[in-house]
Amino acid sequence: MRQIRWKEWKRPKTRQAMPRKLGINEQLSREWGGTSKGYWRVSGSPVLARVLPNTRWGDLGLRMLKSTWHG
Repeated sequence: MRQIRWKEWKRPKTRQAMPRKLGINEQLSREWGGTSKGYWRVSGSPVLARVLPNTRWGDLGLRMLKSTWHG
């Protein structure tokens, strides 16, 4: 889900602005917003994990695969 959200934020300017709106400091948002790392690698970063935690997806009513898998 984080990877999809990162892809939706297409421009580096947006990738810097959205984490700022969600509580990340300016230094980190600039650093990660301008990165040339791939989508999958960025989606596993601690920055996106803080901005888009698993609880956020549950609050939106989405079911997590892990809980579905375990029973």
